[in-house]
Amino acid sequence: MTHDVTITVDTAALRHNVEVLRAAVAPAAVMAVVKANAYGHGAVECARAFVEAGVDWLGVAALPEAVALRRAGVEAPGRARLHAPDEDLVGPPRPAPPRRCLASTSSRRPWRPASARSTWRSTRD
Repeated sequence: MTHDVTITVDTAALRHNVEVLRAAVAPAAVMAVVKANAYGHGAVECARAFVEAGVDWLGVAALPEAVALRRAGVEAPGRARLHAPDEDLVGPPRPAPPRRCLASTSSRRPWRPASARSTWRSTRD
């Protein structure tokens, strides 16, 4: 027997949760993990909500997920975590065209780096 299941993601709630978390852990950076299609909730949509809320990083499991976010226009810094020991990591996602970015070191809200440099990092743990 098959059941239709519908998931509704409240992006306003995601943004609110980031604000609450940021206040609780300040001045630490906040990473939102959107691996596995944001655990089935839609990686691009969730990533956009998290970026709007001001997360410092997005986390994914593998580089193809990072590439998918970049192709969808998500430009936040990110980290890809899972790779085989012999996996070829040459050819990271291309950075978006350069944009000017103004930042203030005195602001409580951390600045977002200009997208001119690639900020996806690979970690082998």
